[in-house]
Amino acid sequence: MLKVLIFLAAFYSVKGQDIKSVTEKVADKMCECVGDVSAKTDVNLRINECYESEVRAGIHKILNQEEMLVFVDNIAEFNQKIGAILKNECPEIKNELNKRILSSYDSRNAFPTNFDTKDLERILRNNKIKNQKKLIATNIKVLSIKNEDGKLNYTAEIGNEKVHVAPLIPSGFEESNAELRVLGYLINRQLKDYISEPEHKILILALATLEIETKQLSYIPSAEKQIEQWASGKIPDSK
Repeated sequence: MLKVLIFLAAFYSVKGQDIKSVTEKVADKMCECVGDVSAKTDVNLRINECYESEVRAGIHKILNQEEMLVFVDNIAEFNQKIGAILKNECPEIKNELNKRILSSYDSRNAFPTNFDTKDLERILRNNKIKNQKKLIATNIKVLSIKNEDGKLNYTAEIGNEKVHVAPLIPSGFEESNAELRVLGYLINRQLKDYISEPEHKILILALATLEIETKQLSYIPSAEKQIEQWASGKIPDSK
C-alpha cells in the first residue's frame, strides 16, 4: 500500500510541469462534464461517461499539438489513474464522496487515534520504528509550511516534539497553528526522499487529513477503503 501511494503521489507532482499541466487541463474538462453529483449519482459511471465523451472523442479539442504529444506519451498511466485524479480534483465529486463517508458512521467513534506524545518519545529514544508499514493516526499542530518544487510539507508538533509531515495530497487545511488529525506512515530513514532539508528525525507520510473542528476530510483517492475503516472507528489496515 505504501508503495502504491508514493507512486500515485509521484504521478501528481514529480512527472514534471508538462504532464502536470496537461493532466490538469484534461481533468478540468472532465470535471465540467461530470457536473453536479448527488447521493444517487454513480460516480464511477459518470467518470467513465465523461472519459468517453471528453477524452476518447474530444481530446483534440482540449489540447494543442505539443500537449497532445505529452499526453500520448503518458496515456497508459493517465488511463490507469484518471478516476483517482478526478476524485481529488473535482470539488463536486470530492465533497459528495466525503459526505457519503461521514454520513455512514457514528461521528462519536469516527477517526480514532493510536499514536501520541509517549509513542513518539519512545521512538526518538530508541531511534527505531518497529513497523514502518503500520498506519498511525495522531493529532498535530501545524507550525510552519514549505512548498518545495510544487510539493507541500510542513513542520508540526505532537505534544512537545516536532515532526515533518508530507501529505500525499495537500488538504487545504494546512495553515499555521491549525489543529489537524492525520493518518499515515511513520518514516525515520531517507527523509530526503520526501523533503530537501529535514530538521527533525521523524516524518509522517500522510494519506489523509482531518480538520478537527469542522470534521472536514481530505484524503488520497486510492485510500478509500482505509478511510472507510477509519471513519467506522478502526485504525485501518495498511494493505
